[in-house]
Amino acid sequence: MKLNTLLERYKRDISANLVKLFDSDPINLKSVNRWGKDVLNRLKEFSTRGKLLRGSLILLSSEMYSGKEIPGSIETATAIELIHTSLLIHDDIMDRDELRRGMPTLHYQYKTIYPENSVDNHSYEALHFGEAMAICTGDIGFFIAFSILSNVQIEPFKINRILKLWSSEFSYVGAAQMDDMYFEVLKENISDENILNMYRYKTSRYTFSLPLVTGAELAGASDRDIEILEELGEKIGIIFQIKDDELGLFGSKEKTGKPTGSDIQEGKNTLYISYLRRMVKGKDRRTIEGIISRKDGSKGSIEKIKEIMVDSGIKSKIDNMVNKLKIEAKKLIDRLNISSEYKQLLNSLTEYMYKRDK
Repeated sequence: MKLNTLLERYKRDISANLVKLFDSDPINLKSVNRWGKDVLNRLKEFSTRGKLLRGSLILLSSEMYSGKEIPGSIETATAIELIHTSLLIHDDIMDRDELRRGMPTLHYQYKTIYPENSVDNHSYEALHFGEAMAICTGDIGFFIAFSILSNVQIEPFKINRILKLWSSEFSYVGAAQMDDMYFEVLKENISDENILNMYRYKTSRYTFSLPLVTGAELAGASDRDIEILEELGEKIGIIFQIKDDELGLFGSKEKTGKPTGSDIQEGKNTLYISYLRRMVKGKDRRTIEGIISRKDGSKGSIEKIKEIMVDSGIKSKIDNMVNKLKIEAKKLIDRLNISSEYKQLLNSLTEYMYKRDK
């Protein structure tokens, strides 16, 4: 069994369930006003364009411990993808992104329908309108997701454990996002510990730990394995986020769907930026600070940063950190009480996150 083949199957199943969900209008949103149908259509289009990784990991984890698709797993996978969609909608507003997955972000989509005959037809009012509409759309997505989860037909004690888990983990995402926003406006360097803590709670736990633990909970896995999966998810998730930072600096727009150098343009205080500020001295340090302060994401500036990172040993140092996390993740996988076939799939997942280019 190959990981890519399995993930593609999961993605098709989740995508089909998302389409079915939005077409059925489970909370009767279309009856409210003209925006009900609009919101459902936009959420459907946005959510089905993603990788659907988090939902896929719920399906993978539940199958690891049950050997089959179990009741409630596809609905739970659908719910987590809808929450992820809503978080991205809000994240794009905070980051002032214009593109997501190669298309206009939702608030920029809504900006284009700002009435031309408005009483205040200024461009900033159109953007504010777009942001407000997108915030509402994201909020609706959260509530539909928890409506789905509350109606999953599984043992009450399991759904209660999952609801408690999700409520905590998604609250942590919000707190970590606040750190992310705060770090952007600080001029001084942020410690590695603080940056990695932000990565842990903003990305790694809800992208990997949460779905892996959720699937295991659905399948009735042991508390021992659930604790291991939680730690494993953190390791893989930090690898994922550091790789995401690398792609944010050097990835191609064609593959990532976002402009090269987008993290510089947004003023992100990533691990790479932290290392650059701490390890680079003299003329190169002044060059780096100039690029960062101007939020200069031009090709020439990005190439200069890349050159300095390699020459100063920063790229090698961070690569070594990521490789250490990969080794630790594989040791955790070996400890899980699952078949060798599923251990190989988890190892393949770790390798994919380590080597990904989009």
